[in-house]
Amino acid sequence: MKVNIAERIKTLRKKKNMTQKDLADGICSQGLISKIEKNEISPDLDVIIQLANRLGISVGFLIGEVDEAANAVHSTLPKFLEKINRFLDKNEYHDLELYYREISDDQVFVKTNKEYLLWIESIVASQNYNNYDLALKLCEEALSLLDDEVALNPFTYNLKFNLLNSKATYLIDKKEYELGIELRKEAFALIESQSNYTIEQIKLLYGLARTYAILDDIIESNFYAERALHLSTHTENLKYVDSIYHLLTENFISLKKFDIATDYLKKARFIAELKNNTFLYPYINRSEHKIEQYTSRAHETNHCSSLGLDTNQ
Repeated sequence: MKVNIAERIKTLRKKKNMTQKDLADGICSQGLISKIEKNEISPDLDVIIQLANRLGISVGFLIGEVDEAANAVHSTLPKFLEKINRFLDKNEYHDLELYYREISDDQVFVKTNKEYLLWIESIVASQNYNNYDLALKLCEEALSLLDDEVALNPFTYNLKFNLLNSKATYLIDKKEYELGIELRKEAFALIESQSNYTIEQIKLLYGLARTYAILDDIIESNFYAERALHLSTHTENLKYVDSIYHLLTENFISLKKFDIATDYLKKARFIAELKNNTFLYPYINRSEHKIEQYTSRAHETNHCSSLGLDTNQ
């Protein structure tokens, strides 16, 4: 039987004697809870996970994948997702692998969350062992377990997106760029009309921009980078802004437009420092060194020319 998530959230909230404000606190606005309960909008996966935590139930129970008796089996899923996402956000892939091994010992959890664990295993295979063929195989296995009907619920809808995006990444890592681009565009089409997937849209646009840069198609790269930047600034989301600015820096260095590159570099450094994104610092410093080398050579060439010297000697 199809579960009305809006009605279930409202019922569970009232059972716990919580107001909409109580439920929303630290998660979203009270107005959003009101719209969710009126079934005017569908909450995204992040909100669902946090609401499930607040209500003390599993994501599976909230979206109707498990009954009340099975609720306890799924109760660890929100915390699992939260921890996994934290590892991914910080590029802590070795810690991700250790945690994956730990959770894999829980056979009940593995049985009820196989698709998600296959995705995590694919990331470990790719990032820690450069085994892109295995990573692709694991992604394809997980996707085969997601039929179209199931993929409509918020949890598996988000998982399907992640699987498509990861599969595209592995293809690009194998230098199968055109296939990777096609798959990224397919993943983008899946979420393009979803207002709750802004971060994912930005991530895909940025990924497309990077791939086109690898192919030296700077015009297309800048097109997707600027789309990602526009969406980021429009929604005041800084998650990828420093990386986007840095990509634009590199693109304009390759075009030998160093004044524009310098402007983007300053913005990249400012945002990276604001976020304390130490991962990006070495790349920013390298770009700065490239610009300094060029300006130094240009200054030397101009100086020699003014003296009537041949710089080719």
